[in-house]
Amino acid sequence: MKNYLYALLLAGLFGCKVPYQPPVVAAPNSYLVVEGVINTANGSTDSTIIKLSRTSSLLKADKPNPELHAQVDVEDGQGFVVALKDAGLGNYVAAQLGLDTTKKYRLRIITADKKVYLSDLVSATYTPPIDSIGFTVLNPQVMIYVNAHNPANNTRYYRWDFTEDWEFLSPFESFFMTNGIAIVPRTAANAFPIKCWGHSASTNVLLGSTVKLASDVIYQTPVAYISGTSDKLDYRYSMQLKQYGLSQDAFKFWSQIQKNTEQLGTIFDAQPSQINGNIQCITNPAEPVFGYISVTNIRVKRVYINRANIPVPFKSDFGHSCEIRLDTIFYINPTTLIGVVPTPGYPTVATALIPAGSYLIPVEMISQPFINHTVPNIQPVIDPGYSALPQQCLDCSFRGPTKPPPWWVEN
Repeated sequence: MKNYLYALLLAGLFGCKVPYQPPVVAAPNSYLVVEGVINTANGSTDSTIIKLSRTSSLLKADKPNPELHAQVDVEDGQGFVVALKDAGLGNYVAAQLGLDTTKKYRLRIITADKKVYLSDLVSATYTPPIDSIGFTVLNPQVMIYVNAHNPANNTRYYRWDFTEDWEFLSPFESFFMTNGIAIVPRTAANAFPIKCWGHSASTNVLLGSTVKLASDVIYQTPVAYISGTSDKLDYRYSMQLKQYGLSQDAFKFWSQIQKNTEQLGTIFDAQPSQINGNIQCITNPAEPVFGYISVTNIRVKRVYINRANIPVPFKSDFGHSCEIRLDTIFYINPTTLIGVVPTPGYPTVATALIPAGSYLIPVEMISQPFINHTVPNIQPVIDPGYSALPQQCLDCSFRGPTKPPPWWVEN
């Protein structure tokens, strides 16, 4: 009987396990998500961009799910209507709207399946200019901050987002390659690009408030932290920052988003809460809609940061990962000369160990000594031999385009 009970216990511990999928994870619901701001500014570049998408099951791959072929209008509820243009991929755009900032405005959305969504009528808030964007070194990272102020003291609530671009260089440059028979100099026709550009956008909710201050002044409020091991700081970095003035209700909405997405995970964090926006489905009032439409003039400012202006010897970890992958190209045993193919003007190498298209750099460029290898009948190359690296350590186009953005300003 005792052995029987032990067998039952072991079966319970190590038997088949069926994964449990909570209903909320597998739910097939597809709710409308509305992102964007009705922009009251009237400059040549001050467009209103509304992005529509749909939620998807957490079991599905993380892919965009845009809402296509919708009709999106800005209206004041008194007969004024401006239609936004369908720019594709769920983006709906209008140039400067010429809005009267003393009136209230809302968004009307009619989807391809004829459902109607309407946001609340919202008063316009004022966004003051961005005074400056600066940075300070906080080892081992760089903090980028924003300064702004409103002399009228009537903004008080702020939100920011940004896009960032950076110029970076390959950790190493290749001057030689193999053609499958010998080592030959690399020509301009098959040279690797060594200067490229990266791009990304902010993902966190960036908020600021001056409600508890005597003056409506934003001073060195952090908007981004860049690790000292990031290649963003290799050469030249640029950030385009957008600033939005918020109403108190809009600030509460974005604060809920921030808490639910960034401040969960420990027993001391706030519990998840229902996020209530200001958009409703008129066709089906019980259907949830995610988003909050604000009306304000968006302020934009760009800043460049050069690596030479950062007084700390940061070094990207990508370059370090290439250094530790440096490998030595070997001679065949010089006594037997097995497999040796002589190359005029260059050391004799074991081409059997060098696949065609290998990417080589002269040893003289490498500061570290050769890696020691123990291979039968093979002796390591003696200076001035060659070292080999994977192509991604020499060709920067693996990580970004080779042409700068059209607005990029060189040093």
